[in-house]
Amino acid sequence: MAIGVNRIGLRLVTAFVAFVVLLVLGLSLASGLVLRGVSLQNLESDLADEARMLKVMLSSEAAEPTGALEDLDALRAFIAEVAGVAGVRVTVIAGDGTVLADSLQDPSTMQNHSDRPEVIVALAGGEGHSRRYSATAGKDTVYAAVPIGEGAGAWAGGVVRLAAAAERVDPLLAQALRTPLLVGLFALIPIALAAFLISRSLTRPIERLHAMAEAVAGGDLSHRVATPRRTDELGDLARALNDMASQLEKRVGELRAEQKRMADILSSMGDGVLVLDDRGIVLDVNPACARMIGSTVEEMQDRPIVQTARVFPAQPLIDAAIAECRPFVERIKLPGDRTLSVQVVPMSAPEQDCREVLMMIRDETEGARVERLRKDFVNNVSHELKTPLAGLSLLAGTLGTAIEDDPPSARVFAGRLNSEIARLTELVTDLLALSELDDNQDSGRLVSEQVDLAETARQVVDALAQRAQGLDLDLSLKVNASALIEGDPTALAAMARNLVENALRYTDPGGHVEVIIESADTFEPGGADSGAAGSAQPGGTDSGGADPEVADTSGVAPPREEMDPAVRLIVRDDGVGIPLDSRDRIFERFYRVDKARSRQTGGTGLGLSIVKNTAEAHGGSVHVESAVGLGSTFTVTLPKTHRARSAEPHAGD
Repeated sequence: MAIGVNRIGLRLVTAFVAFVVLLVLGLSLASGLVLRGVSLQNLESDLADEARMLKVMLSSEAAEPTGALEDLDALRAFIAEVAGVAGVRVTVIAGDGTVLADSLQDPSTMQNHSDRPEVIVALAGGEGHSRRYSATAGKDTVYAAVPIGEGAGAWAGGVVRLAAAAERVDPLLAQALRTPLLVGLFALIPIALAAFLISRSLTRPIERLHAMAEAVAGGDLSHRVATPRRTDELGDLARALNDMASQLEKRVGELRAEQKRMADILSSMGDGVLVLDDRGIVLDVNPACARMIGSTVEEMQDRPIVQTARVFPAQPLIDAAIAECRPFVERIKLPGDRTLSVQVVPMSAPEQDCREVLMMIRDETEGARVERLRKDFVNNVSHELKTPLAGLSLLAGTLGTAIEDDPPSARVFAGRLNSEIARLTELVTDLLALSELDDNQDSGRLVSEQVDLAETARQVVDALAQRAQGLDLDLSLKVNASALIEGDPTALAAMARNLVENALRYTDPGGHVEVIIESADTFEPGGADSGAAGSAQPGGTDSGGADPEVADTSGVAPPREEMDPAVRLIVRDDGVGIPLDSRDRIFERFYRVDKARSRQTGGTGLGLSIVKNTAEAHGGSVHVESAVGLGSTFTVTLPKTHRARSAEPHAGD
């Protein structure tokens, strides 16, 4: 069947190609003839123009009393010179047809030219043209003749004729014919493709019937062949095969439907399901299980579990389940601080030993992490509130006594009381800001309007300029590109201010803090979490630094399919940097690298958490580079067009 189809298609393709070849050759021949005629006409016109110019020259020479052309020998020399320069044959003919001078042959040996068509017309006062074979030149020649007119000289009343070989246009003709031939040659490919497609439209029904017969024979009972409006023998055969396949499929349809329902249930489950035999061969696995173990369903199916998931201790669980033949639950720790809860259920047929094991796997990593972060958060909040509250209580008691006994000291205590209250207020404000960011991001209620990030940065720099001057720091702003983005102006301003304040806080006097706005074509993914390892940060930050020998980076970026043209906010300083042992935690809430310095300068330990959450809420990322003693660079990359991102747990939540 396939051989016959190929032969039919080959014949059709050959016919189309042959037709195109003949068509191209015919068109090339026709266009060549037309082009040759046009070229010869142009050659005649050029010869006539040159003949008229030569006529003028001969007339002027004859009119001069001391002209150079005093006899026929001088005329012939002049004609030979002109012919050599013009590259044509020149002939001067007297009024009776006698050849006076010719650039190609001795005039005395030439016949009378009064009977030449072009000479006849020229002697009659017109402009003669002719194309014919020249016995003198031995080739087809184009002639143009013009009358000289009355005047002095032996050639008065005669004719000047110019001639050129017709083959003079052949190189141009060959070049012009090359183009359609090349076009035709290149057209063979699409024409052959079109012929192939047409032949396929005719032979495809036969191939479909053949494919269906093979598919049904191989057990694919759902295979059908399309028969739209066909009433010929092929249509009858296709319908008969479809009916046969339908009857066969009906007998096994219920079983397959049940299997499909089970597969859909397993695929949609969030918990992992793994079925193994006593040798550890994977009999069935759902995508959730494969994802938890770090493999794929295709890699695991029908293969030993030890080959596809070496970090998962399946064989000891299988041996224990088969030996005890009873279900149990095991908690497993995997690399990367992951925790899995595995419920192991041995399975056996009636009156047979346990030979298969069902494992229900649940990933408890995130739950454990969230619970740990919640505990840390409660402890941190309690600790952060306890210190200022204790200070307030002590200052209030001392102030009550000092008001009467020592008024100057009372004023000092009142100032310290105000400082503690301001610090406590700043802490509560940062906590509320983080809470609002989390709520807005989780619910999708983040404000979105056009924001000029450059203007926002300029306002922050202006607001902190006096503070930087008081700290003997050089604070500057550099805008390299347009920075219009979509986002929450209040949140973005708070993010920028926290970054700059962080840089000022951890940069020693005499240092420099630079804020840069620039464009970015796409995001540059850095790590799995914007507060993850490899971070470094301006001058120490409310959270961190980097190894002096290693400039690590970290960041979080959207998946590549979400990448858009973006804007970067960069805050760079030459401060103290971040130690290597702190780089993994710089974005955690309440984490400080230098607790004494942070408290002394008024840091709450929440600034970088606000930066990270704000960037993520706007679909962006935070990228950090640092070296201890050399300073840090924070880069916040934000898409110009905000895309809502699915809610994710945040560091420190």
